[in-house]
This record gives sequence, C-alpha cells and structure tokens, in this order.
Amino acid sequence: MDVHLPLPEVVALALAACFFLDVAIFLVAQLYSRFVFDRYLKKNHRQKWEELVRGSDNWGPNLGGFDRTRQMHKFRTQSKEDLGDPSIRKMRKISIYLTNAGIMIFLGLLGFLFTVVIVDRLLQS
Repeated sequence: MDVHLPLPEVVALALAACFFLDVAIFLVAQLYSRFVFDRYLKKNHRQKWEELVRGSDNWGPNLGGFDRTRQMHKFRTQSKEDLGDPSIRKMRKISIYLTNAGIMIFLGLLGFLFTVVIVDRLLQS
C-alpha cells in the first residue's frame, strides 16, 4: 500500500512533530532544573541550598519558573560560583543547553510557520 501525502498534510505533520519535540524538551528542562539540579544542591551543598531557598529576598516559591526561587534561578543561570564542585558546572551547562534548545526550536517553528503563511498568501494573490 503506497500512501502519498499532499504537501500541506506533510507540513502539518512536521509542525506537529516539532511542536511535541519542543514541549518534550521544555518538560525535560523543567524537570532537570527544578528537581535534579535542586536535589543535587540540597544533598551535596545544603548550606548554599538553604541560602538560595530560604533567603530574605525570596517571597515564596517561583511556581511559574524552572527553579524553586528567583535566587536559585540566578545561581543556576548567571552565577559562576561552583562551590568547588565540577558537577555543578556540568549540571548548569546541561540545564541551560536544554532551555536554549527549547527556545530555539520554538523560534524556529514560529519562523517556519510565518514563512509558510506568507508564501501561502503570496501564492493565493
């Protein structure tokens, strides 16, 4: 049985696949940052974790973000401090890479979608 999909269906299928890939990458980035990085820091560097989670600048959990608190986010993304632990530097890079990959795929999808819409409008006129 030979199935030939017309071009619009193939494009829609490709967009759907990329969208689900992007969602999966964002979920992995969220889980990695919120749970793996946070738990590693809590287990191996309890004093720093306490400072980041229970500091005076924290007004509660950062429910919308990838990290438990704003201070944790700054430590994970902006700080060069590694507490003498090379694993923190490695985990930080993985976390940032996953987040950036999700953002780049999302922006690529938007660019592709806008291009398809513009080309479609130009071909219709």
